Amino acid sequence: MIPELIDIKSIWDVLPEGVHDGTLVEIENRFAYNPIRKQFFEGFIKGVNFLRRAGCLTVYLNGSFTTSKPIPGDFDACWDPVGVDARKLNPVLLDFS
Repeated sequence: MIPELIDIKSIWDVLPEGVHDGTLVEIENRFAYNPIRKQFFEGFIKGVNFLRRAGCLTVYLNGSFTTSKPIPGDFDACWDPVGVDARKLNPVLLDFS
């Protein structure tokens, strides 16, 4: 469950500290509420699907996308490599340039 955003006396409300479990549907319902956010979410889903095909079970999402900022600049994501078959990874996931 994704907790409610909190006010930390910053410009935007944020998630409480910690790792919060959430389904893709929960993430979409909470954070993909305007056209820009929906576009970022679609990109996130593409990456998740690439990772799933390679055996990834855990993906972490962060950045301004997970705040109350109406127009985030991007989303940040990382993934747990345990169980991932690197040979099945889409090469875009290994390009950090």
